[in-house]
Amino acid sequence: MRYVTDHFMYAAGSDFRNTIRTSLEMTEPVDESVLRQAVDRLPLRFPYYAVRLIREGEDYFYESNDAPYVISPNGKAVTLGSEESNEHLVAFAYSGNYLYIDSSHFLMDGGGQFPFLKMLLYEYLSRKYPEAEFDVSDIPQPGDEIRPEEMTDDPYPSDEIPVEFPIMEPEPEEIFMLKDQPQGYEHAEEWTSFRFKVKQADMMKYASSADGSPATFVSSLIYRAISDLNPENRLPLVCGMQHQFRKALGNPFSHSSHVRIVPISYPDKVREKDLMIVNTIGRGTLLIRASDEADSQSINEYLRNRERLQKMTLPKKQKMVRWIVRSAIGKNTFEVSYTGRVRWSGLDRYIRCFTPYIDLTLSGGISAEIFALGEYFDINIMQRNSDPRYVDNILAQLEELGIHSEAETPESFELCGFQAPAGV
Repeated sequence: MRYVTDHFMYAAGSDFRNTIRTSLEMTEPVDESVLRQAVDRLPLRFPYYAVRLIREGEDYFYESNDAPYVISPNGKAVTLGSEESNEHLVAFAYSGNYLYIDSSHFLMDGGGQFPFLKMLLYEYLSRKYPEAEFDVSDIPQPGDEIRPEEMTDDPYPSDEIPVEFPIMEPEPEEIFMLKDQPQGYEHAEEWTSFRFKVKQADMMKYASSADGSPATFVSSLIYRAISDLNPENRLPLVCGMQHQFRKALGNPFSHSSHVRIVPISYPDKVREKDLMIVNTIGRGTLLIRASDEADSQSINEYLRNRERLQKMTLPKKQKMVRWIVRSAIGKNTFEVSYTGRVRWSGLDRYIRCFTPYIDLTLSGGISAEIFALGEYFDINIMQRNSDPRYVDNILAQLEELGIHSEAETPESFELCGFQAPAGV
């Protein structure tokens, strides 16, 4: 079987990886033999992720890949699309209590990965703990009828969506960028993860009182930390908020990555405002900029770009799509992503911590991932250096608000590389 790739895949290469590492700290050490059994079952339910990327002439396609997924000991990250990963765009690793899932962000986003991850955990945990009970009614399993809209490799409409684009404030031409964060992959060994937990009830009590959300609350904390530690700055700060647009696409089950970046600007005039007001401003901006109309405009832009790309050679496609990706992300001081609350079906009893790690080359230097697990929010703030001052400020803000946090030891993290296919 051959699948059409989303045209964003043309941007991927060794110098632009855009890979994700999802880390799950289990309550007990990972059993490699049981993990192997679980991983081998995944293609039976998710054949569209068991693919290799191929080139035919000037185009990329996915084709079915029957080679086994790679499972690396010691948490090793491999190069996706290469022999090292059996040419897969997904790989697995483990070390002690940690289980890792590595994937191309151009192949899947958090919304696309979670059902895949959920089946993996069920296949693993039901074998390791045969006496355990899970709500299987909501867990993907082999033998399920796969929805046609889930399998489709091109979920975009043929024609543009009629939309009246809302008039919004233009983004500032010049914004504050962190000069203390190394650029590119040259210093990737310095990328550092600062993880902490807060109780959902504590955080939501405050965020709801400010008409906010977990994403805009964390955005407000990071904004305040950067402002406090750069008092001489008077330029606006911009948060790039990750936002899924499956609803506007009309296909909530699409397996592809459907994420766009919504900018939230914090001008200097809000510097002295109460954090609750800052949170409310962020939430209001998000509601406007993440509207169905704005999402539809992104879909229409995708269709226009697809038409232009059909006439280009591969090198020109690669160059143009990289420009499209960078333009779509925009210029941000920092980024925040919140997948939203998900239904764990009892699997979360065996997970201590859930942590997504992302490629930081397109961020302003600080990126936050928020995930709901049990009664906690697991928050991971990633930087391109190991300086703890921003996170220390954030934890101090939480303490002032009476929100208890449990911080983990900072750690460096590694992501998979990516190899684009050679010509055929």
